Amino acid sequence: PRTVWADYHRISRGDSGWGSALDKYNVRVLVVDKQEQANLLRQVKLSPDWLRVYEDDQAMILRRKPPRAAAAPVAQNDCGTGKH
Repeated sequence: PRTVWADYHRISRGDSGWGSALDKYNVRVLVVDKQEQANLLRQVKLSPDWLRVYEDDQAMILRRKPPRAAAAPVAQNDCGTGKH
């Protein structure tokens, strides 16, 4: 479909919305060509969500960091309410 092709180009070029497009397809690993995808590489390096796992002169491989676990709700303290 055209939307998939448009998302591919958005990601490959590092255009606005590249991160949302990766989320849409649940992408966890990127292989980025340093010359052909220089803007995407810049965007990924700026993002705190990606870890470099390999790099050579031609490409970089990155893995998405696992999402942080949601903080557990803080228990309400009944002190001072007369309830124990």
